[in-house]
Amino acid sequence: MTTPLVNRSVMLWPESLQTDIDKQLIEGLASIGWQFQTSIFKKSSAASVGLAFIDLASLERSRAVLEKEKHCQWIVITAQEELKQIAKRLSLSNVYDYHHRPVDIDILSAMIGHCIGMQQLNTSEPEVHTEGPTKSLNLLYELACKVAKTDVTLLLQGPSGSGKEYLARYIHKNSARHTGPFVSLNCAGIQATLAQDELFGHEKGAFTGADQQHIGAFEQANGGTLLLDEIGDLPMELQGNFLQVLETRHIKRVGSSVLRPIDTRILAASHRNLFELVQEGHFRLDLYYRLNVITLEVPPLAARQDDILPLARRFLLEFESNHHVAKRLSSDAERQLCLHYWPGNVRELHNVITQAAILVDGDIIYAKDIQFSTPSGSGSSLKEHLERAEAEHIRSVLLAHQGNRNKAALQLGISRHTLYRRIKQLDVNA
Repeated sequence: MTTPLVNRSVMLWPESLQTDIDKQLIEGLASIGWQFQTSIFKKSSAASVGLAFIDLASLERSRAVLEKEKHCQWIVITAQEELKQIAKRLSLSNVYDYHHRPVDIDILSAMIGHCIGMQQLNTSEPEVHTEGPTKSLNLLYELACKVAKTDVTLLLQGPSGSGKEYLARYIHKNSARHTGPFVSLNCAGIQATLAQDELFGHEKGAFTGADQQHIGAFEQANGGTLLLDEIGDLPMELQGNFLQVLETRHIKRVGSSVLRPIDTRILAASHRNLFELVQEGHFRLDLYYRLNVITLEVPPLAARQDDILPLARRFLLEFESNHHVAKRLSSDAERQLCLHYWPGNVRELHNVITQAAILVDGDIIYAKDIQFSTPSGSGSSLKEHLERAEAEHIRSVLLAHQGNRNKAALQLGISRHTLYRRIKQLDVNA
């Protein structure tokens, strides 16, 4: 059986190549398995990420090409001394990242892979409920279904990769806004200088290089839901503007004096504890209280053992649906998945399953085909893995409730006495 290579395919705008170093970079990427499409760009193309080599002299022509290929997320490579100007003047929503020469091939390769993964998450609409979810997830999704019927601002907290975006999509799909757009913006993935433009948009002529109007995330999500992921990384100078939007439901584009009403449901997510950030002076207290009306805590995957195999099987079904190739897990592969600690959570599981499905030649994925991107725990037992995950989850819930153990016990679904006992046994510091 031929192994599909769609997830290793990258668009390349060949006319943008400028130097022999650029060509050597492409050759280096090809030598480690990346394939490039350089002929005709099509919206149906499997490649969802592209490389473009841009300098100030070619900026306007480059903008026209990149903007036309809206289905593609572009990674721009330029000279170090021109990086800041190009990042400011290019200002396209489908430019994912910028790199300057000399380019570290390992970092760029990792960025391409991460971008493809994010594209798959953003373009697919996965069902969030898994077969046989744990009690904690049943309670979580019951609460999510209740709050989905309202327009209240929500804060989603949990470790990186634990499934906060899946939960946000579930809330959107179960709300009255389900026919509207779902827009996700990672506040940690945009430069501070571009954050205002990404959120609020700009008018034509607002600054040098702004030769056309740009609609920001708040307006893109009109009539639907906007998820601001990693809200704790939103620059302090924009937190006041964001608070004003929450209070007035109006935005003002860069370069405009016109207040525009928006009808957007706001969800915020963070793997960092916002109250700790407030105490450190990195997050506004008034914004914290405005966001923290209802907090939904997503536990780490290691604390949800019953979810590992249903999630893995669902990811294989998604792979089959997308690539028309059916794979299944052997019993030894399933055992190996259950023994892993999953520090990367659901995202790590998704990557492990996708990689195995791509690389294995047969229909069955065996234990030997499972390659973890993180260590399995340096010989630690499954009990130690679970206790570590439980301690992390208890600590995050306590922090979310500012140390209030009554509220924490209620959210965890255990008695206050049990909570005190587990805090002592697991040496939880919060």
